[in-house]
Amino acid sequence: MKICNIGKIITTKVDGTTLTRDNYISTENMLSNCGGVIASSSVPSTKVTRFYKHDVLLSNIRPYFKKVWFARFDGGCSNDVICIRADEKNCLSQYLYYALSTDKFIDGFSASSKGTKMPRGDKNALLSYEISDRTIDEQQHIVDILGSIDNSIENNEKFVANLETYAISKYQEITKGISDFITLGEIVDIYDSKREPLSSRERESRKGNYRYYGATGVLDYVNDYLFDGEYVLLAEDGTVIDENGYPIVQLVTGQFWVNNHAHIMQAKAGYTNYSLYVALKKLSVNTAVTGAVQLKINKANLCALEMPRMDENKLLTFNQEIEPLFLKIIHIRAEIEKLKELKHLYLNKFFD
Repeated sequence: MKICNIGKIITTKVDGTTLTRDNYISTENMLSNCGGVIASSSVPSTKVTRFYKHDVLLSNIRPYFKKVWFARFDGGCSNDVICIRADEKNCLSQYLYYALSTDKFIDGFSASSKGTKMPRGDKNALLSYEISDRTIDEQQHIVDILGSIDNSIENNEKFVANLETYAISKYQEITKGISDFITLGEIVDIYDSKREPLSSRERESRKGNYRYYGATGVLDYVNDYLFDGEYVLLAEDGTVIDENGYPIVQLVTGQFWVNNHAHIMQAKAGYTNYSLYVALKKLSVNTAVTGAVQLKINKANLCALEMPRMDENKLLTFNQEIEPLFLKIIHIRAEIEKLKELKHLYLNKFFD
C-alpha cells in the first residue's frame, strides 16, 4: 500500500514562540539511526509545522542519516522535517514508523534526493513509496514484537542514565567548594588529526560492522576502523550543547570510526576516561561556542575551558568510586547494541 493511500504529509503551522527547546524538533536535534531526539539548542520565532503525539517525523535533509522519530509528545518541527500522519483505520502509526525506519525505505528515499551539499528527499517519491500491505491485526503483531525490543532498549538506556546521574552527583559532591581550576588541555590528549570523514557514497560502498560516529552518535556502520580502545568524544559542530550549556559527550569503547564533527580525547594527569566523561557532563561550554547559525567548539577553545582542580587523593577516590558504575554501563551498552541488531534483523524480515 502506498503511503499516500494510508497517510498524509502535515503542513499545519504553529507559532514558534509557543514552543520550547523540549518540544521543537529540527534536523539538528534528531539523532541518526532512529536514535530519538534531544533538546534543541534554540527555538525559532517563525511559524513551523505542528505535529502531534504518534506522528512520524522524518528529516528531509541528508535522509541517509536515517533520522526518523515516532513522536512521543505534541510540538512543532522545522520545514526541513517532514511530518507524516497515518490513517489509523488502515495503517497503525507505529507500523508506519517501523516501515520508514528500514534500510530499504531510507535507501529508496535517499536515491530521490536532489542537491549536492544539502540533498533533500523528494516528497512525491515518499508518498509513492509502498509498504507491506497487512491487516490491522498483522500490523499490531509486528508492532508488538518491535515495540517490545524498543521498550527493552529504552529501559536499559534509562538504567544507564541513572548510573551516570549518580556518578555526576558524586562528582559535584567531591568538587564542591573547590576554587582552584585546571584547563581541559592539561588533562587530555586529543586525537583529532586521526579522524577521517567519509561521504555517504563512500560509506555505502564500505558497509560493515564497525560504528561510524558523528557529533551526537552513531551515523552508520563501515567495514574498517580508525580507533581501537576507550575514548571520549565531544561534539565539535552542529548540536554541540544541551539546554543547560553542557557539551554533547560520548564515551566510546571498542573499534570504531569517527568523522570530523567530534573531538576525540583520552584522559591523562590522573584522570580516567570515566572521570573525564563525568566532568565534561557538568562543564559549561558556552564561552567556547562560536558561530551563529552553525555552532562550533574549536580545539583551542576546548582546551582553554576550566574545571575544578581535584587534589590527588580526591581524584583517586572519585576514580575508584565510579569505575564499577562504568563497567556496568559498558556491559549494558553492549546489551543495547545486541538489541538494536535484533531489531534490525526483524525490520528486514517484516519489511523485505
